[in-house]
Amino acid sequence: MSQKKKCRRPGATAKISASQPNLLEMVEESLHGLSKIKDVKTTLREFNRLMYPAPKEYSPAEIIRLREVNLRMSQAAFALACNAKLSTLQKWESGVNKPTPPVNRLFQLIERGGLVFLEDKA
Repeated sequence: MSQKKKCRRPGATAKISASQPNLLEMVEESLHGLSKIKDVKTTLREFNRLMYPAPKEYSPAEIIRLREVNLRMSQAAFALACNAKLSTLQKWESGVNKPTPPVNRLFQLIERGGLVFLEDKA
């Protein structure tokens, strides 16, 4: 004998097959599967270590070379492209401050592909 379940529409019913797992069984199965997964943070850390080594640190001379030789940009234009203040770029180029790892990663991307990835594709 088939069971009937109420649907959202008044007067409509849906048949539940005996072969279909019920919601509780589906949740239990999902939770059992999740218990077999390693710690997500550890997994991501391992993935990052294997696939994406830390960015190289750019020296003041390398930043200047990237800006002047590779891109042929003024300090103001390059600072704008990097979403940095002009004074910050000047401090990087003079060696007063060092770029942070995310900025070094940005420099790597720029060095490998120019500013093409910043173009508006819309």
